[in-house]
Amino acid sequence: MRRRTFLSGVGPLLLASFQHSVHAWGQAQSLRRIGVIGNLSPLANPAVVPLWNAFLTGLRDRGWEEGRNLVIEARWPEGRMETATEFAAELVALNPEVILCSNSQVLEALRQRTATIPIVFAGVSHPVEAGFVKSMARPGGNITGITNLLDVVVEKHIELLKELKPGLEKIAVLWSPGNAGSAIGAKWMMESVAPRSGITISGVPLDSPDEIASALSTLARERPQALHVHPTPAIAARRAEIAAFAIEQRLPTISGGRHLARDGLLMFYGADETQLWHVGATYVDRILRGAKPADLPVQMPTAFELVINLKTAKALGLTIPPALLARADEVIE
Repeated sequence: MRRRTFLSGVGPLLLASFQHSVHAWGQAQSLRRIGVIGNLSPLANPAVVPLWNAFLTGLRDRGWEEGRNLVIEARWPEGRMETATEFAAELVALNPEVILCSNSQVLEALRQRTATIPIVFAGVSHPVEAGFVKSMARPGGNITGITNLLDVVVEKHIELLKELKPGLEKIAVLWSPGNAGSAIGAKWMMESVAPRSGITISGVPLDSPDEIASALSTLARERPQALHVHPTPAIAARRAEIAAFAIEQRLPTISGGRHLARDGLLMFYGADETQLWHVGATYVDRILRGAKPADLPVQMPTAFELVINLKTAKALGLTIPPALLARADEVIE
C-alpha cells in the first residue's frame, strides 16, 4: 500500500558528526577513509537530509561509523561544476579507499582523474550509454553503483502531465549539455519519446547557474504548456528561480529530482532517492571489505515515488485531479 505523508517541515538532522574534513586519520590506524562528493549540502538544504541520513544509516547498519572506524571526506559543490572539478581532484589526491558520488558530471570528473580508486554512484542515469560502465551486469572497471532509471520514468512524467493537463501538446525540457546523463536523456526525449507520445518536446539548455536568465528568457519566448526539469547540479542550483518563473508563467513542472519538488516544482516522480543512497552505502561497505567494483553489477531501483506540491498547485491555480492526488506518496502543503 502506498503511504501518504503531509509535510509541514523538515525532520531533525541526524548528522552526528558531519564535517568538511575529519582529522583523526593519523590518530588511529583502524580508521578507514572514504570520500563523498554530492551536490547540495544537507547542512544548508533540508531536502537532502533524508538522503545523507540514509547513507549514514546504511553504513552504520554494516558496522561503519564516522569517528569510530571511519573517516568521511565530504564535499558539496552546490551546483558549481568548476567547484565540483576541484573537489574531485582534491578527493582523488587524498587517496580514499572508495568515493561515492551522485551525478554524472561529478562522476565524469572523478573518472578523468583516477582509474584505480573505486567509485560508487548513487542515482546516475544512462551509465552504459555514457561510458561509465561496460555493462550493467559486468561494469568492468573501477565504477559501479545504482542507476535512477530516468530514461524509463520520463515516459511516466509525460503521462502524469497529460493527466494533469488534458490536451497537452507542447512541453519544454530544461537540461544540461555538460551532464552526460542529461544530454543523452534530452536527446532521447526529443527524438524518441516525443513521436510516441504525440507531444512536441523542445530543449532549453542550462549548463551553468549563470545561464539562468537566458534559459528563462527562451522559455518565456517559446511558451510551452508544461516544463520537464532535469535534476542536474546547475539546474538544482537555480531551482528557486525556476520554480518562481514557472508559477509566474502558470507552467506545470515535473522532475526526476525529489528535492526540486520539495523546493517549489509541482511534481516529482522517480526512484526513491533514499534507497539510492542506502544502496550506495552497501556498495561502499562491500568495497571496504574487499569487493572489486568490476565485479559488482549496477543495480536498478525497486521503489518509486510520486510527490505533489500542493502549495505550488495552488499558486498555479491548478486543481489536482483526485485520482492523481490519491496516488501520491507525499503531498507537500
